[in-house]
Amino acid sequence: DYNLGRWGKGEFSYYYTHDDDARTNFVNAPVYENRQRLNFSYLAMPYTNLEVRALARYQSDAGVVRDFFEGDYRQDPQPNTFVEADKLWRNFSLDVLTEPRVNNFLETVERLPDVRLSGFQQQLGASPIYYESESSVGYYRRLFPETNGIVNAPTNYAAGRADTYHQLTLPETFFGWLNFTPRVGGRFTYYTESQNPIGPTEEATRGVFNTGAEVSFTASQVWPGVKSKLFDLDGMRHIIEPSVNYVFVPSPNVHPSQLPQFDYELPSLRLL
Repeated sequence: DYNLGRWGKGEFSYYYTHDDDARTNFVNAPVYENRQRLNFSYLAMPYTNLEVRALARYQSDAGVVRDFFEGDYRQDPQPNTFVEADKLWRNFSLDVLTEPRVNNFLETVERLPDVRLSGFQQQLGASPIYYESESSVGYYRRLFPETNGIVNAPTNYAAGRADTYHQLTLPETFFGWLNFTPRVGGRFTYYTESQNPIGPTEEATRGVFNTGAEVSFTASQVWPGVKSKLFDLDGMRHIIEPSVNYVFVPSPNVHPSQLPQFDYELPSLRLL
């Protein structure tokens, strides 16, 4: 562990073992006798509302964490390495993320880098309209695992992307209890020419329009006479917040299958 004061703190750990019978590993990848794991973390807040964090995680083979650190493997079977800086203002935040691949047997989307400017929901002057936005630009490389025994392995691909999203909302309250918030927004994205598994992809621009509205209200009931020393209760309140959210997004001019995919979700039974 190390602590440099305002210039950051973190930890460095290294693990090595000579595996006498590495072939007992069930991961479909080469496993060598000399097995290693290296972790490095860094977190610093040198100035007000500025945070810098870094995480480097190297492993010699795909199964060393699974075999010797099962708890860590269950939490994150594909650890990533990144350096990120985030600057926060009252209505905006700027985030710069660099994410390289250090383990070639893990699938990774490299971000070299990804710069993102987020505009928090904020009121436009004295009007009742609120505005929010998110814009990003970066260069991305989707790298698939480099392991033996995979037939028809996907081809790596890369592209540059610039994206901007803007939305207006008009929150209103009727009868003193019914909340109604209509919204309208749009997204514009530009992709550079790329190479993907099914052939070359030319540069493309995509526009996506969205609108909708949300209706909600809050109802509550108080029971001040409910007391319990066992549960440290001195009164109870039951709150119900039903809501209905309608979203309308027409078909975009360019469909996802025609674009290189970098932001995706792996199928999982866990709540995403």
